[in-house]
Amino acid sequence: SYMVGSLRKVYTKKDLSNYIDDLCMELGQKVSDMSWIVAPKYDGISACLEFRDKELVQALTRGDSEDGGRRGQDITPMARNLMNIQELGKRVNTGFLKVELLCPSSSFERIKDEFRNRRSATSAIVNAPKNVDYAPLIYAMPLLIDKDGAGLRRGKQAVACEIELLDVLG
Repeated sequence: SYMVGSLRKVYTKKDLSNYIDDLCMELGQKVSDMSWIVAPKYDGISACLEFRDKELVQALTRGDSEDGGRRGQDITPMARNLMNIQELGKRVNTGFLKVELLCPSSSFERIKDEFRNRRSATSAIVNAPKNVDYAPLIYAMPLLIDKDGAGLRRGKQAVACEIELLDVLG
């Protein structure tokens, strides 16, 4: 299992160093014994998707800052209806995928009278079961791939998806 934590706001190398030291102390591990992955921050909702045989079996949000991002909300029913969920299942087959859930411009145009901005639309759709019908308007941007249990990594597939995202998000 992987912890998908939230990086507190850092502005300097010292801030980042303090964060890493605090996290290592909390986990009881040395920096040299840990693997680190840094990914760009998109203005969406972070989530982890688990696939088995191309089927989504679980989707969890990162969690809130009060618990250090350790207890995410189960969003599996909503995630089964995401715009690109079938494509993601084919890419991963069996494994984990860290994604950023985003509302593309083309989707937001259809619902802009109901939500303040794309970020608030994404949050409302992901976090409120009553909005599950809007799930096909949300795009899951792949960031990190653990394909077939080979270990969490940033792969060429994720980079290709980021390039593709520029077209999708508009």
